[in-house]
Amino acid sequence: MYFIITVDTEADNQWADPVPKTTENIRFIPRFQALCDRFGFKPTYLCSYEMVKDPLLHDTIAPYETSRRAEIGAHLHPWSTPPFEPYEMQGTRYKSFPRELPIDVFEKKLSVLTEAITEIFGQRPTSYRAGRYGFCEAHINILLKFGYGVDCSVVPYTSYKNFIGIPGGSGGADFRNARPGAYYLSKSDCTQSGASDLLEVPVTIFSPGGHLPLTRECSSGGLIMQVDCRQGY
Repeated sequence: MYFIITVDTEADNQWADPVPKTTENIRFIPRFQALCDRFGFKPTYLCSYEMVKDPLLHDTIAPYETSRRAEIGAHLHPWSTPPFEPYEMQGTRYKSFPRELPIDVFEKKLSVLTEAITEIFGQRPTSYRAGRYGFCEAHINILLKFGYGVDCSVVPYTSYKNFIGIPGGSGGADFRNARPGAYYLSKSDCTQSGASDLLEVPVTIFSPGGHLPLTRECSSGGLIMQVDCRQGY
C-alpha cells in the first residue's frame, strides 16, 4: 500500500467574496511537512498561480523538493491565473471550472502557470490538478504538450455538474462512472482507461466506516489527501 498525499496549495479565503485573497497559509506548510517527514510521506504540493508568485512559497518548499521530500505540481484556478477573461475582471464572484473555458483560453492559462512554476522553482511540474476538479478529456493533449505525466483531478462516484462556474456555463464534471485505482486516460472519456500517455491517479474517496460510497451528487469540496495502491510518481 502506497500513500500519495496531495495538497491544494492555494490562497487563503478562497471561497469568501469580496475578502482579499492572501497567502499567509504558506507559513503553516513547514509544520505540515514536518509531520510528513516524521512518517516518511512525500507530499505533492499542487500550487496555484498566486501562491507561486509569492517568494515565500519558493523559500519554504523548494528545499523540500531539492531534498526529494516533496514534489511541486500545478493547480489551475482560472480566476487567479492570467490572462483573464472579461467576466473574470468583475471581482472574484465567478469561479469557473477549467473544463468550461474555451480550449485556447485553458491552454494560455496552463502555459502561464506552468512557466511560472518552471521559472521560479527551476523544474517543470509533471503533476496537475484542475481547480474545483474541473477536468475533461479535451485537456489531455494540452497537459501532455506541456510535459505533464500525471493528473489527479478525477473524484470517483462524484458529480459536480450542478455547481455553477461561468455564468451560463456547463458547470462541473461528472465523475460518477469513475472507479478507484490509477489508469491511463481515455481521450474520449476521462472516467475510463485508454491509450493516452497521461496517468490518472484519482482521489480516493470513502464513506465513514471505510466502505465505497454509492454514486452520489457532491455538495461540498473533495478531499485533498488521497490514498492509492501504486508507487509514487
